[in-house]
Amino acid sequence: MDVSFEQLRTEGAFLTSAVRQKGKVLNVNTRFTKEGELKLMNPFGKSIFSCSQKYRVEDSNIIIIETK
Repeated sequence: MDVSFEQLRTEGAFLTSAVRQKGKVLNVNTRFTKEGELKLMNPFGKSIFSCSQKYRVEDSNIIIIETK
């Protein structure tokens, strides 16, 4: 199933956009509108991903990004 959305406001004052095609998440982009901590269930599985902010992974499935 293909799906995408743009600038969905999420809990914690984040604006999130994402694209999924042919069952794979291709892109997740989140803008931080204030300082805090973003917790994201890893949508990439074991695939390599990049992040422009410092992050850590907990329980091998939760990506945590400190927003400053």
